Amino acid sequence: MLQEYLATMIGCSVGKYWQVTNNLHLYLDKHEKFMYTMADKAFPSDQYQDTCPYASGRVKSLRLIPSRAVAKFDADVAMFLDEGMTLGMNDWFVRKIANYMMGAIRVYKEGKADRVSGALELLSNMPPESDWRLAGEEWLRRRDK
Repeated sequence: MLQEYLATMIGCSVGKYWQVTNNLHLYLDKHEKFMYTMADKAFPSDQYQDTCPYASGRVKSLRLIPSRAVAKFDADVAMFLDEGMTLGMNDWFVRKIANYMMGAIRVYKEGKADRVSGALELLSNMPPESDWRLAGEEWLRRRDK
């Protein structure tokens, strides 16, 4: 999100994001299976082409600020964070993504028995092709075990 925001601010396209660590604390006694799984998927690899939601067309990378109107986006985000409402806001991301994501977080944090299903129901209001929706759904499902 930060990468896309900064790219919009300076007027360039968003490039690829690579994350590298040189001090990852994984231990054979705790993480051996995970380490081998990750090593099998390490770059360079084409194996994600079948399962990658972007490559398969399951989701689209939705632009954070499609209009490139950064000042309006900033104002709407500030209002949303201060007042927690989206009525009258111009920015689609705040209305269609952040609003439902924040609601899902609130429902989940309430800790009720149906918190995962309630949060998933809120996320279902987001555009179906949204990568944000998929990320939220996957996060919730990992916690529903």
